[in-house]
Amino acid sequence: MCPCDASPDKLPEGFAWPKGYPDDAGDEWLKALEFGKRVEEQREEYDQRDQQARKEGYNSLEEKEKSIKLAQLLRQKGKPIEDVIFEYNSQNSESNPDFPTSPVGNPELQEKRYLKQIRNKPHKIHEERIRNERVTKDEIEQRTALQQWYTNDSDEMICQICKEEMPFKKLDGDYYFIALEALTIRFMENEIPKHHFPQEHEAQYLALCPECAARYDYFVRSVTEGEKVMEELRSHLINSEDMEFSLELGELKTSIRFVETHFKRLKWALRHYENPDEAED
Repeated sequence: MCPCDASPDKLPEGFAWPKGYPDDAGDEWLKALEFGKRVEEQREEYDQRDQQARKEGYNSLEEKEKSIKLAQLLRQKGKPIEDVIFEYNSQNSESNPDFPTSPVGNPELQEKRYLKQIRNKPHKIHEERIRNERVTKDEIEQRTALQQWYTNDSDEMICQICKEEMPFKKLDGDYYFIALEALTIRFMENEIPKHHFPQEHEAQYLALCPECAARYDYFVRSVTEGEKVMEELRSHLINSEDMEFSLELGELKTSIRFVETHFKRLKWALRHYENPDEAED
């Protein structure tokens, strides 16, 4: 090793190193040998590169070098760094509550039982009162079913559209939410097409927070453009196995998400209403 590659830090114990080198005039012979010169140059170069890295937004030169190495490894794996950033930003598990689950065991048997229940449900009846009121609506417990289906393991009730926890609880400790019929068009004279839900049952309702309920009520149930959305939802429920239905509510692009029990019951009921003669006794 030549003197220029030597370092004061590597001198054996007992060897004194003059303070102030290389400015101390008494150590001209060390300067002449260029003792430790290359080490000092490397330190100066490191300091300059470290300062530059910090100007670029890194915490240190080491952090910059690790970032470059990570980008190289991702390229070798054929994974664009943009995909990694997107995946990381999409992971909101720490801020968003878990969406609940409600699996269906033995779907064939449950379908038969549920269709039998449907056939025994009361038909919707309207009476002339101060205003047209559906008197059979009170005969079902849609809110209880929705609370069971859309409460997760952390006892949080989740909105089917925004997938967030319901905004507040009532004085009795239950969540405040809106139970809104999914396939009822308010401006139609008879409320719904005959092949939608002519009978009362719990599955025809959605569990929504007040804001999402207002959006759905206005953009789907109260305007003529909503008829198309409702028909698409009905078709999706009958024909698809995807328990999430995409839709637009004004400027909001979102979706309705179902738990399996709710989704299957809607599917079975709609298929039954479409082909009632095919149902088994």
